[in-house]
Amino acid sequence: QVYEKILNLGSLLPWSGWQELRTESSVNPQTVMDIVLQAGEFELCEAWVRLHPVSAHFTMKLWREYLLHLLEKGDVERAFQLLQGISDSDMCQAVCEQALDQHPGLAPCHFLADYLTTHFHKNLSAARHHEIQSMRIGSKLLLTLPESARDVYSHLSSNPLLMLEQLLMNMKVDWASVAVQTLHQLLMGQEAGFAIEDIDCLLSKYATKAVEVPYAVREKARSDSVINLQDLLTQSVGPENFALSSNIERTPSMPSVASSFQGPAIPREGSLRTCKSISEFVPPENPPAKKDWVPDDKALFCMVCWKERFTMFNRRHHCRRCGCVVCQSCSTNNMVVENCRESPARVCDQCYNYYHINEKEQPDQGEDPISYSEGGSDIAVALQLPRVSEVQWNLTLNEDENENERYEFFYEQAPSASLCIAILNLHSNSMMCGHQLIDHCSRLSRALTNPEVDSCLLMDIMKQLLFSAKMMFVKAGRSQDLALCDSYISKVDVVKILVAANYQDVPSLEQILQPAAITRLRNKLLETEYYALAVEVSTKSLLDPGGVWHAWGLACLKVGNLCTAREKFSRCLKPPFDRNQLTLGPPLLQEIIQHLETSVKPVLPVQDDDILASLRELEAVLKGEGASFEIMGDGKIKHHVFYQECLFYLQTYGTNLVIISFYMRHSCMREALQHLLDKGCPEEVFMRGIFIPSYESGKLHALENLMEHMDPSLEKWSCHLIASCKHLQTKGFFNILYELQQFMKDYMRAAMTCIRFFSHKAESYRDLGAKQCWLTEAKGHLKTYLQEVSNRGSSRKKVASSFRKKMSAADVSRYINTIELQIEVTKFLHRCENSGTSRSSGLPPNLFGNTKMKMEVACKVLLGGKNIEEGFGISFRVIQDFQLDAAAVYDKTAKHLLQHHKFCQIKQLLKCVSESGVASGDDTDNLLIRFIEGGDEHLSQSKELEKLILEMKKDENKIKAFLLCSKYRSAYLVAVKLEPVQAVHIVQEVLEAAERAEDELIPKICRDWLKSHQLKTLPHKARSK
Repeated sequence: QVYEKILNLGSLLPWSGWQELRTESSVNPQTVMDIVLQAGEFELCEAWVRLHPVSAHFTMKLWREYLLHLLEKGDVERAFQLLQGISDSDMCQAVCEQALDQHPGLAPCHFLADYLTTHFHKNLSAARHHEIQSMRIGSKLLLTLPESARDVYSHLSSNPLLMLEQLLMNMKVDWASVAVQTLHQLLMGQEAGFAIEDIDCLLSKYATKAVEVPYAVREKARSDSVINLQDLLTQSVGPENFALSSNIERTPSMPSVASSFQGPAIPREGSLRTCKSISEFVPPENPPAKKDWVPDDKALFCMVCWKERFTMFNRRHHCRRCGCVVCQSCSTNNMVVENCRESPARVCDQCYNYYHINEKEQPDQGEDPISYSEGGSDIAVALQLPRVSEVQWNLTLNEDENENERYEFFYEQAPSASLCIAILNLHSNSMMCGHQLIDHCSRLSRALTNPEVDSCLLMDIMKQLLFSAKMMFVKAGRSQDLALCDSYISKVDVVKILVAANYQDVPSLEQILQPAAITRLRNKLLETEYYALAVEVSTKSLLDPGGVWHAWGLACLKVGNLCTAREKFSRCLKPPFDRNQLTLGPPLLQEIIQHLETSVKPVLPVQDDDILASLRELEAVLKGEGASFEIMGDGKIKHHVFYQECLFYLQTYGTNLVIISFYMRHSCMREALQHLLDKGCPEEVFMRGIFIPSYESGKLHALENLMEHMDPSLEKWSCHLIASCKHLQTKGFFNILYELQQFMKDYMRAAMTCIRFFSHKAESYRDLGAKQCWLTEAKGHLKTYLQEVSNRGSSRKKVASSFRKKMSAADVSRYINTIELQIEVTKFLHRCENSGTSRSSGLPPNLFGNTKMKMEVACKVLLGGKNIEEGFGISFRVIQDFQLDAAAVYDKTAKHLLQHHKFCQIKQLLKCVSESGVASGDDTDNLLIRFIEGGDEHLSQSKELEKLILEMKKDENKIKAFLLCSKYRSAYLVAVKLEPVQAVHIVQEVLEAAERAEDELIPKICRDWLKSHQLKTLPHKARSK
């Protein structure tokens, strides 16, 4: 039956009967098996194999073909049963692997990969397992694609990463999204030779390509910031007038290529579709190596048509045959190039036309000839549209071919923020994507200075990328990175301002990321006088724009644009909170005033008919005399525009001090004083602004005259004058102080200042004698004051002065007496010092000091004459006038006399005191006792002193004085002369004093006297009782 079924498979079988078939099966079983398998009778083949056992090779072939047949039919259950029926596991594994290696359809491939990984996982090597796993994953990826696209990607089913890469290259982002999700699911817990990190790396790579900007590296020149006239010239007159050397630099490595571009490069008459006459162009003998191609930065225009200028939208392409840089429209053909990996390779139209000249010369037979009028050919050429076809990028399992394809790859839409973001949205790490987007922005910012890019478009792309980065950081929960995004966004805003203003030196984001870099950028803008840009940059970067307004205003001021300068300075200058501050205002205000003051040229008052006028003017300019305001003597300075401009700034932004100082600096003292009164300025402003500059410049008299003219009573200036006096006193400027006090008619203070002049730096009364004139002046001032007081009292109008020192008439009279007495003292002591009777020791005292100093004057007068009587009268007047302690004065004088052993003078002093009429005898005795108490032991032994004691009025005082002098014998002799009762008591005192002094004789005498007299006194006492 088996043979009969085989014979019934077809009418053209080589066997006539089953006997021949059986013989053939034994002799040549492969032929029989092939016929049965080709007929698709796999069960019949199994029955035939049981009758004629064959080798394992043919058996595996049968099972492999049968398995693939079942899988293609979709009979998965029977296929599974077939594999389960194979008893030899190694053979079963081999059958599955061989069937899988034949790359069956999606379903069979998926089934076989699953079966192998499930049943033979341990028997597979790591590499084989990864390969099978990749095929399994690839088959599932193919199932996710639309059926119409599966054929394009089916050859990559064994390499899922290549399949994903081809999807990304062809911008199938939606398909790639499903593929990435599928890959993440299939790779979970599986090993397929690649991981999720490899997928992320691939996504990052093509996200980067999505924002790549194709351009040649060069800096923007001045001609690139405006309309490039070179474009117009090359498009209008062609390359006949456009030197090739301006577009391309010839290199020694391409002599044949460079020599082939010597002729014209535009289409000529009669040549409509070719870019160049074929006879003019000869490609190099051998295709140049890649390193010898024309560099991108050496070609600004297409080297075929010489019309297309390369930009970020009009990309450069290299011809593989000649190495020239051409545009898309001039490189649409492909042909086989020797020693080129690409087959066919991209070539320019010149090379293609050169090698296909015959095809170009014979038009298609079915094409109707097209006739053009002579005048319409140019229009036809202009209306030709470039041949644009959608590029389909295809990868293979050959890595060399893939590398070539990747080298050629680019996104036509690049740079595209939406494409980049769409690709990165497939990334598994949102935080990493956010940082990558920031890096893309930084890289894009480096291209802003290139003339081939559209800077505004790049700025919009950067903003989109940063916004998406912010969203990705939010998605990743990276709140700390949001500040980084905000920082970059603010810097992009700064760069956008520069781009919009067509600023030539636009920095990249890295260059201005730090605050210090922003400051340097602002300063650079100021140096190049981009003031509006500097303001916007400062505002966007949260910097203080005051410095920019400052510089801008000064620039306007220097060119004489005063109105604009006012507006600019109003942005950075503010009126002071307190106009009475003791400052000259901000440095900017001072700089403005200084500039305005030094900008005025002098006006020389010469007659119009003076022929030397121009020469004088020139001489003044050459000498540099034009650095101040013109002063004509008739107030013309006030009408000068620069003067008025100064006043505007000072009155708007300055303090009262700086305004007054300005007036004073320009000899406008009246205006300064009037401003002081109008604004009610405090005393410190008057001091620093008017008074100090006046006396320093020698204009104090002018100031006094103006003040008196504006207010004869000086009451308006009262506080300012008092403050001026205090200032001069503090500084020690007493001469100016005295002059000011005289002007103020403050006679009391003037008198005090005169007294100060009298005593200042005097070392002796000889010096004071030379200054007596000051006392005379002081006395005159006080008398004038008394006269004014008396006149004011008799006058009906009583004018109260608020700043002049006041004093009662009695006090003034007393001061006059003091001055007169001081004059008398000075004359006396001056005469004494000149005669040598008085010597100066230390500073000479005067009567204008305290009580102690006045007592010193009294003592000095007593001791200064030839004798005590000569100076006693003056000294006595001093004591009486000032109610000094006379005893203390005399004591001090007597002590000085005792120290110098002038007992005669002491006697004379005692005499004068007693004769003065204010002292009794007891006073003189007590005075002498005090003298003795202040003396030393040596003085107590003096005989002259004993005589003085004997002249004392009372015996008790004599005894006391003798005891103080340790003269016990003299004290005993005086005591025994007293009445007996009193004498006993005093002798007893003498006895005790002598015993304390350890005297040998006097105690015995006293005891004997006491014994003899105490007995006599007892009856007397009894009788008295």
